[in-house]
Amino acid sequence: MKIRFDRIIDNGNAENERLLFTVLEPCNLGNYVIALAQKLADHRISSRLENIKWLEDADLKSQDIVVIYTHRKGEGIKSIQNDSGQTSYFAFWNLSNILTEMGEKSVVYFETSWGTVNISE
Repeated sequence: MKIRFDRIIDNGNAENERLLFTVLEPCNLGNYVIALAQKLADHRISSRLENIKWLEDADLKSQDIVVIYTHRKGEGIKSIQNDSGQTSYFAFWNLSNILTEMGEKSVVYFETSWGTVNISE
């Protein structure tokens, strides 16, 4: 995986709760999906994903930061570049509740490759 989950910041704070990721290798954010899954016994999670968010395209460089606000509403990706050349990208999951109100769930993130298939009637 080319991004690493670092931590949840301000967990339980509806205005500021967010996920923090660091980019390890150049990649496109649009190849990543985040979701929630029910926790099961023995440190496993359900295969039934909820609140799926396919992240939007953005070309990321190594050491860039990705911040995903969980409850705050917004669209698109915003970015800020600092003096060192590192860019921070901000996205919005638009969940209806903060993570601590979601029950016994885990945040799941994964890298994907994908294709489409036309469905004929």
